[in-house]
This record gives sequence, C-alpha cells and structure tokens, in this order.
Amino acid sequence: MQKKSSLFVGVLLALSSTAIAKDVNVPSGIIHLPDATQLIVDTAQSKDGAFVLEGEATVKGKLLLYWADGFEGPDSDKPKKAFGVYFYPDKTEAKTTLPTFSSGTQKSASAPLFISVGNKITDEQAKTIVSGFKGVPENFLKYRFGKILVSATVRLGNLNAAYECDSFSFSGVAVAIKDKNAVLHEPLDAYLQDTGCVSVSDITGYTVSARKGKSFEIKAAPDAQSKTLATLANGTLIDDIKTINSNWYQVTADNGKGKNITGHIYVPALKFEDPE
Repeated sequence: MQKKSSLFVGVLLALSSTAIAKDVNVPSGIIHLPDATQLIVDTAQSKDGAFVLEGEATVKGKLLLYWADGFEGPDSDKPKKAFGVYFYPDKTEAKTTLPTFSSGTQKSASAPLFISVGNKITDEQAKTIVSGFKGVPENFLKYRFGKILVSATVRLGNLNAAYECDSFSFSGVAVAIKDKNAVLHEPLDAYLQDTGCVSVSDITGYTVSARKGKSFEIKAAPDAQSKTLATLANGTLIDDIKTINSNWYQVTADNGKGKNITGHIYVPALKFEDPE
C-alpha cells in the first residue's frame, strides 16, 4: 500500500459542472462547489486569477503512470528520466467531489486530472507509487521506460487553482493513493491529450550530438569495446529510450539510410536536446 507520506504533485483538471453546486466568486470568475465536497475556497488568499482550496478530496479514477525523457535542469543538456502521473477521475464521483470553474460565459469541460511529480522524484519514490499495482512489467522500473494504466483512489489536499487558456488548473499534494488494482489493458491514446496551457503528452526522445566531434556511435552492447552498429551525425533523433545504467542508454535511431536500428549510446560523451 502507498505510504501516507505526502508526495508533491501538480494537478491539471477540467470537469463538467452538472452537479448541484455552490458558487464562489474569485478574481478570475466563479468556482462551482458541489454540495457534498469537503473543499472550501480561501478567499483571503485568492488573488491575481488564482485561488486556494482548503480541505481534501478523495476520488476514484484511472492513473496513467509513465516515464518521460527530460533533463537535469531547465538549461541542461544532460538527460534525466522523469516519472509522471496523469489522473482521470471517475465522472460520477467527480460531480459530487471536485469543483468546476467558469470565466465569463465559458465553463470548464470534461477533461483529465493531471498529477505531475516532475523530474525530482527518486527511484525509491517511483517504486512506492507503483508498488501494490499488480501486473506491472518488470522493465517499467528496471529501465525507467514505458507507460501503464491502472485504477485507484487518490486523496488530494493543499490545492491551489487558476483559470488559464480556457482551462481549470490545479497544483497541490497527493496525500495518498489507495485501492490499487491490476494494470489495465486499454488503448492509451485517449489518455494523452493536451489541455489548456499544459501539454499532457510526455516528452519523447532527444536530438543527440557528440560533446567532441561531428558524430557519435551506437554500440551493440553497453560496452565501449563492443561492436559499432552505426556512426550517426550530430543532431540525430533517438527514441524508445531504456535506462541501462547511469552511463548507457538503449535507444532506437535511424541509421542514416532510412532503417531503424536499436543499440546503446554512451551518455557522458553526448549532449541531449529537446527534439522540438
């Protein structure tokens, strides 16, 4: 079971406002609070288009757990896998538990609740979140690679919210994740949509260049002495990245002749950039 120690998360949600709700005026519009919710708006701390919600909300739903290709810092060229979570609340429970928001004539539409733990989570914290779910592929934690969909109950607290880009967005704390079940085998495309100002599509791949020279090598094994499968030009896009250890990634790339190859790259000798 998930320990009750809090995990800091960012949350993006947008939900239908069909429940009977209480209306609270805030600087950027109106918050609609269902009668059964335990959340209240702290108007004293709400300003500049943002507002604070006191209390906690417990909701069942689906969690998309994934590893994204990120960086050690905003200006870094060193890669770092980031563990992330998207939460999609059960619509029936959301109507009686979670607030909605309207700004002018527009109201928030049904959309995912997004929980991001960013790139600061440790491997041990990722294991804590994943533990208890049945059927998790071994490679998910071993290689820090892939996506899995599961169902659970999430308890949220310390919520702050704002209305930006026609979307209702939250940040706060996931107090607990419980009622963990088995991995769900459903198509994931529906769970990878962009909402408002925030992209919920995880970063995939990097463009890679050698720190010295105009090319880099893909090796058959995570060993500098192993066979070279290809020599690739700086700026080549790599994808499908599995973490072997701190020095080596297993990747897929175009070999320069229109054919994908899978091999290993030596991370310390390379610079990584966002493919955008």
